[in-house]
Amino acid sequence: MRLFYLKIIFIPALIVCAFQVSSAAIVQPTCDSLKSWAENYDAKQEFEPRPGVKINTIFQDETLIPVFNRSILEWERSDIKQLQGWLAQCRKQAYANKDKHRGEQLYAVIKSAKLASRSMRTIWAEQRKAAKQQKHEQIARDRALQKENIRQQNVIGQKNDENTGRAIQSKNEQTAEEHQALLDQVSSVSETKAGLMQLSRIAYRTDTGSMSREQRESYDQAFQYKRRIINAKIAEQDAKAKAEAQKPIDLSQRLSWLIQGSEVEDLSIGGLRLGMSKKEIVAKLRKDWGFESSGTTLDSSVFTGKSKDGEKYKKERRNGGAVTLSAMEDDELGQLTFEERYFAISVPTQAQRWLSDKLGEPGKVQPGGGGVFMMWKDGDYRLQVFVTNQLEVVWKGAGYKSRLALSYWNEDFEDHLGQVNKRCNKLKSKGRNQWSINDSAFFTMQCNLSSQPLKPGL
Repeated sequence: MRLFYLKIIFIPALIVCAFQVSSAAIVQPTCDSLKSWAENYDAKQEFEPRPGVKINTIFQDETLIPVFNRSILEWERSDIKQLQGWLAQCRKQAYANKDKHRGEQLYAVIKSAKLASRSMRTIWAEQRKAAKQQKHEQIARDRALQKENIRQQNVIGQKNDENTGRAIQSKNEQTAEEHQALLDQVSSVSETKAGLMQLSRIAYRTDTGSMSREQRESYDQAFQYKRRIINAKIAEQDAKAKAEAQKPIDLSQRLSWLIQGSEVEDLSIGGLRLGMSKKEIVAKLRKDWGFESSGTTLDSSVFTGKSKDGEKYKKERRNGGAVTLSAMEDDELGQLTFEERYFAISVPTQAQRWLSDKLGEPGKVQPGGGGVFMMWKDGDYRLQVFVTNQLEVVWKGAGYKSRLALSYWNEDFEDHLGQVNKRCNKLKSKGRNQWSINDSAFFTMQCNLSSQPLKPGL
């Protein structure tokens, strides 16, 4: 029998890892923030972000990061140019308000930014050089990988030729033993989507021209029968998966893992307790939850699942959720908020029954919004749970159909928020030009920009 083999060589695409100084452009602060920041300008004071590169101290991390959230070493030429434009706008506003001193001060910072841009050329040149070197090294690695891949595929091809055990016959016709081996191979193919692909490969390799008429008929019958069986099995599995996806998700199993304890004042949320230090909480989130900081804020307290667990979450019809930590001044956890979305609708009343059996009837029940909101009070402790099938358009577009959210806190945290609101209101009543650097950092991380005070809960 004549056999034809196709050796497929997978050549990895060349990956060019571009050196990125920053992930996004700097965000424009308000004119008040820029004016407050400009007060730090002293024409005689300089520092070296890198040896031999001197710029004004207004660009030091302690003054720059609270306003722009990025060190000067992460800035690009376009960022400084954009800053000059913002400063010019605020300077124009200052002159319009008859504030000549502020306008002159902002003009001095504009000139200083221009000088800083010139001084930073050396650093940017080093970064470009590093990016170029990194690119060349990556190309060299890819070429070496390509050669090794080709070598390995050749070895695999040779072994496959040997393992088939089908010698080319001088008479150009299959022996009875060879034909039976082919039929057995077709019969043994797994009844899966992968098996369907394997069946196609067998058909590609098989030379039916070398068969007798009887052999060709028996092969065709075995092949078509196996393909029908596989297609029927795949259709059955797809229908079962579709039916499973349409079933409402049972949140009781998820709630039983999250809410541990029978009294609201003595709960742990997935092993996390109020009063634990943030360091203890973070360690437990990483170990028991498999969560990491999302890194979305300067001092991120939001933790989410790892991207490598995405397939696991998808099989469980959920997005993995997010935990938000709210610590008090002593760094103890004062409030914990959990939120998770699901690829199936939920039954809010089912979750309500489970929670009522676990913790007793809630003190407040508020139906609405496609779900139910519940709240428990026990001594100094508070628990809120919201289960709903009504989601924002962006989540619906991603295929999600329901949401679970809970928040757990105590009266100490309420007192803490009262003190925070008091300081925020005091800062709002003062001009930003009277704020210290610590005031600016506090306001950025703690205060609500609107007139509404900060409140605990969902």
